[in-house]
Amino acid sequence: MCILNRAVCFAAIMVTIAITVYIFFGPLAVYIFSKANNLDISYTSLSVSSGKFAFGSLNAADRKTGIGISSKDARITPLWRGFPAKGGGAIFRLKDVNFTNRSPGKLASFDSLEGLIAIPFDSRWSYQEISGKVRSRKDGVDIENFSATSDEIKFEVSGSVDYDNAINIDIKVFFGGKPLEKIPRELTGALLTDEKDGWKSLAVRLSGDYKSPSINISSKLFRLNINTISR
Repeated sequence: MCILNRAVCFAAIMVTIAITVYIFFGPLAVYIFSKANNLDISYTSLSVSSGKFAFGSLNAADRKTGIGISSKDARITPLWRGFPAKGGGAIFRLKDVNFTNRSPGKLASFDSLEGLIAIPFDSRWSYQEISGKVRSRKDGVDIENFSATSDEIKFEVSGSVDYDNAINIDIKVFFGGKPLEKIPRELTGALLTDEKDGWKSLAVRLSGDYKSPSINISSKLFRLNINTISR
């Protein structure tokens, strides 16, 4: 499964939750609206203060793809400048987070470029925090300052995804600890950049049609066209 599905679904989930709680605040309304938008959303608590929504044990997933998130604590602030003509959006901060997948496949490997890009989106990693901003627009979704942190894996994502499947996404992945030890030395030397405190990073740009047979991957050191980006 293309890793873009995770970033795109995550952005769509955050925007939909923000719209739901802002316009149709209330547990029953959240349930009805989530079903209408093909999302499964559950939580143990929901409160609002100064326009910010706090969820306890938030779980959300796209019903079609099965891709989603699980967070022990989620704070979401809706963004409504120009809404509805210019779309809605949200600033989010999630604590103790995992990506989830109803039908998990083979985990991404450490021995290929495609695998290194996909690794952070595996459900095997637990993140102390995931935060950022997403905004829907007439022809797509913009992702800003989307970052995740853990003791072994970190990543940053920014860019845009259009509803005609065109993408322009920058991803920077940071490897440390045991994950870094699993990457073959030839890839470490050729693809990774030294960072502070022993971390190494991989920065790439993904562009093209993410539902077509191929997609472009580029960085300062290389430019590739590959058939798939495996999860």
